[in-house]
Amino acid sequence: MEPKKGFFSIYKKDIWKLFTTHFVMMLFGLMIYLPWNQNKEYGRILAVVGSAIAVLFYAYLIDLHLWETGARDYINSSSRGTKMNLWTGVLLGLITEIPSFILGALLNFFVMYHTYEWAVNACYITELITKTWEAPFMGFQRILFPDFYWYFLMTPFIPVIFSGVSYLLGAKNIVIIPRPKKDKN
Repeated sequence: MEPKKGFFSIYKKDIWKLFTTHFVMMLFGLMIYLPWNQNKEYGRILAVVGSAIAVLFYAYLIDLHLWETGARDYINSSSRGTKMNLWTGVLLGLITEIPSFILGALLNFFVMYHTYEWAVNACYITELITKTWEAPFMGFQRILFPDFYWYFLMTPFIPVIFSGVSYLLGAKNIVIIPRPKKDKN
């Protein structure tokens, strides 16, 4: 009988792929968000529209990967006659978003104490890193919620929800977002 593998040994490639996707979307979000002058009306509108495009593209990339993972897990559990855990997609998303949760918590901590001399520089640095890391969501934050730093504790839940839903849809073989056609050659 083969030894049972742990969660991380089974899903380490999936976690790495989701983390890489977040990093790529950070770069994409910066490219979409930074060119617009948010002091002008058209710049604010374009920043929000750009963020919407970045978030939808992020959801698409998560769906491409986790739909396949959910379908693969369903096939594996069916062939073994075991019950699959439908919360795996949510757990994968939570693990991938650990840096986002840490950055959001640090930012809120330092913003809370930014009037103290010891926290001023840490607040600026943490804010820069957090806003860079959460770049796909920056147009929404900058324009719609400019002084609401709790926003950065909420944004990590968006990819987690995308992950959970995509995994579940893949496990149930429900296609909402069209899949790219694979070459049969």
